Amino acid sequence: MNLRLRDKIFLGLIGISAVLILFNKIFGNDQNKPRTVEAKLSDKRIFLEIADNDELRYLGLSNREKLGADEGMLFLHNLKGIYPYVMRNMNFGLDFVFLEDGTVVDLKEKIPADYLGKIEGESAYNQVLELPFGYIEERGVAKGDRLEW
Repeated sequence: MNLRLRDKIFLGLIGISAVLILFNKIFGNDQNKPRTVEAKLSDKRIFLEIADNDELRYLGLSNREKLGADEGMLFLHNLKGIYPYVMRNMNFGLDFVFLEDGTVVDLKEKIPADYLGKIEGESAYNQVLELPFGYIEERGVAKGDRLEW
């Protein structure tokens, strides 16, 4: 079979495109990897992973071995509402901080890893922090405190 130069170039471009797509899937900037930001909660520094899409919000901190003392995950919702959270596949307990535009509106403390119920705030919120078990008490986080990031 005798391919013309134009056909060879076309097939070559298809091959290169396939390799680039595969490379991007394996090594590219994955939406499923949360970015980390440095923040302040009640004037105390904390490093937060950002869960800002459905997949990251669903995965949360599930299947992690541990969470550092100054680490957490910030879940961002587009609209204010009451969003239920669960302790799916958790290996450690958590504290939950519910925020409306960066202001703490509710707190749920010392939720064990094996808790089977729903965790949610009492009033509408559009951000939720999952923090290490006991963080709220240890750091004195209270309603009205601010998260800056």
